[in-house]
Amino acid sequence: MEEPVYFVDFLREPIVDDETGETIDAHPSNYESVPGGLKDIRARVEALQKRFNEESKVRTSTHTYSMLLNRLVQVQEIAQRV
Repeated sequence: MEEPVYFVDFLREPIVDDETGETIDAHPSNYESVPGGLKDIRARVEALQKRFNEESKVRTSTHTYSMLLNRLVQVQEIAQRV
């Protein structure tokens, strides 16, 4: 029995300008077959999910600290008025 061929568009890494480090295309969309089948698709999805989760943690902590800093500034302003 022949194994089915799967096509996906999320296998490629972002395209980055080597000179500037600027991201040219964050999500290049090229539909292509996956030679390893579901095993390779699963590995890629898990890697992308792990990267997203790590980046989300950084963003969440950055947002949290920004809100705390904002609150401290507001408290300082209120204290100066009193």
